[in-house]
Amino acid sequence: MLFEIYGTILNSDIDLSPLGLRKLEETKTLNPDAINLEFFLAKNMFLERDMLDNQTMVNNQYGYYYKKNLCIYEFFDGSTIRITYQNQLTKEILYPLLNYPLAAIFYQRKNLVMHASAIRYKNKTFLFPGTTMSGKSSIAAYMIDIGAKLITEDICIISFVNKDPYAISSYPTIKISDELKENFTTSKEKDDIFFQEKNNRRVYQLNNTQFLNKKSKIDFIIFPEWSRSKNYDFFEIKKSVSLKKILQSSFFSYADFNQEDFFKMNVCLTEGVRCFQFKRYKDFFSFKYLDEFISKI
Repeated sequence: MLFEIYGTILNSDIDLSPLGLRKLEETKTLNPDAINLEFFLAKNMFLERDMLDNQTMVNNQYGYYYKKNLCIYEFFDGSTIRITYQNQLTKEILYPLLNYPLAAIFYQRKNLVMHASAIRYKNKTFLFPGTTMSGKSSIAAYMIDIGAKLITEDICIISFVNKDPYAISSYPTIKISDELKENFTTSKEKDDIFFQEKNNRRVYQLNNTQFLNKKSKIDFIIFPEWSRSKNYDFFEIKKSVSLKKILQSSFFSYADFNQEDFFKMNVCLTEGVRCFQFKRYKDFFSFKYLDEFISKI
């Protein structure tokens, strides 16, 4: 089965459509050279290993993500992911494929991989970097409700064309917590396709009008930050400050096989893009302030 994800054609012996990925038409005119990513299974070959649960490792040729008593994901040369598992293949095994293993594949390809959401709104592309629970997904959900198109929701793969940074589109789903789901049309009017128990969030499918299926040049970077007071503030930050924040939001900042290229890409990202910080209280009204702020820049 063929799927498109992060600008690549994926050949998978796993049906990934239950996770929100869309199948491509398998036609005779498809150039086999266009298929540059593969997922495959190794059923009933899973062996317990002397590793910690959620232990990970990555270098430029090999990496793994180990789930104790469940499976191990292995990634090779920026092109292949193998899942070795025992018993039944479930969504609990499949869904993590779209997180660390896929991020590691693109890191092996020397792309910049970030914890960030990205949207296209009013002919501009906005990147929202941040760690888990920083509000990336809820910001994206609100912006979609007011007319934005999602590029990516949790992991952003960034490529460079003549030193200009581009956010590469991922797949048309978004994660929203039960606490906030009644606030967004995306989650209020649809059933979820998957419940992510670890973070207590549900995954929702987006339609064609809500998703931008192509890479887009990044115009602005906005760092969301929680405020303890009921105040909202939006201001431009210096390049040195934005570089530090970008490094903190990078997916593989600890790896050393690609350190020099990694740092250069982060510098290149902040050099060519205006960066802002958005401080807000943790309530729904903060989203309306964000819309007002970004409409002025």
